[in-house]
Amino acid sequence: MKRKNLLEKVINQSLKKDINLMFGEGSYISIDVLKYVGNKKNYLVHAKLYLTNIEDGMFLFPDGVNMLINLGWKVVGNKKPLIISSSVDVK
Repeated sequence: MKRKNLLEKVINQSLKKDINLMFGEGSYISIDVLKYVGNKKNYLVHAKLYLTNIEDGMFLFPDGVNMLINLGWKVVGNKKPLIISSSVDVK
């Protein structure tokens, strides 16, 4: 399994309760890009948060998304540095 798919699966399945608590029931995070940046010697991830309720979910964006990605990266990333770029969309 690719690292991108594994990170997305870890976040959306293992941390599902946290996502639902922070952003509303049925919200999820999609990992669009995960690639190694050689000149900076770290990984770049672009994640998109899909919200079901924009009013409740925007309160913790982007800090909540960054926290969830960092928690998932601890499992997948072997302690390698990570740069996070995130966006939001309505489901």
